[in-house]
Amino acid sequence: MRKAIVKDGVVENVVEVAPDETGEYGHWVIPAGCEIIDGTHCGGPGWTWDEVGETFSPPVPVPVPKLDALMNSRTFVNDRDGNPVPKTEAELAAERAELLALLLSKLHADPDSLTEREIRKLLQLERLP
Repeated sequence: MRKAIVKDGVVENVVEVAPDETGEYGHWVIPAGCEIIDGTHCGGPGWTWDEVGETFSPPVPVPVPKLDALMNSRTFVNDRDGNPVPKTEAELAAERAELLALLLSKLHADPDSLTEREIRKLLQLERLP
């Protein structure tokens, strides 16, 4: 049976799980912090689960201007006088995390829409600590 692994209202993964000889799924361990929902009508990772209406919804499209801005981000910013000043490690880490989230969202929504440059950046970001 197809099951959606849902964490905090977002589908983490979709799996096929066969019942054991008693017709139960007790032999399968649910990941910590997740719940298992019948995934018959679930699109896949990145979709949202509405417990109230008990429906799955596709992910929200990636805001392209924000994605473009982060793809072209530099490690320096200009101060008031126009002099280059390095960004802090915290600023760089926040930008990397946001860019990774946007690229993963775009990947889950429409894998064919990723450009070659975005794919290279995604692979680079996933290798960073």
